[in-house]
Amino acid sequence: MPRIDILPNEERRQAHLKEARSNRAFALDLVLHHPNDPAAVKWAVTVAFYAAMHCMQAHLVDRLDYRDLPRTHKQRWEVMQWSQAGIPFQILSIYRTLREWSEQGRYNGRTFTTDDVHADVFGKLLEPIADFVGLDSPSASGGPNTD
Repeated sequence: MPRIDILPNEERRQAHLKEARSNRAFALDLVLHHPNDPAAVKWAVTVAFYAAMHCMQAHLVDRLDYRDLPRTHKQRWEVMQWSQAGIPFQILSIYRTLREWSEQGRYNGRTFTTDDVHADVFGKLLEPIADFVGLDSPSASGGPNTD
């Protein structure tokens, strides 16, 4: 597969959504198959953050000129706050929390329980972001839009 950043917009959007689905599935797999492994549970949070990051990048592809698309986490956070990005404050806040939890796990030794990951990371953080970009809708997967 060619690099995502050189694909046409719709293909780029679909590639980011595919990565988001893959990361979400891997994060869930880590928790389901390694619930007693603190490292696996911690990494599930980071992988869930990367699923959210790909969701946001897919959203931005639809909203911004190619030259304005972010290429780093810092740029992405700045661009996500632009009014033309069209991202509600609640989604920004959720994304920031997920990013911070991922960083705390990687850099500060924060640990998470499987309950934290299921209820908070998947339920309260990743799910609203996935819903916002329509990650699980037929049109997001390239299938027919039933709306």
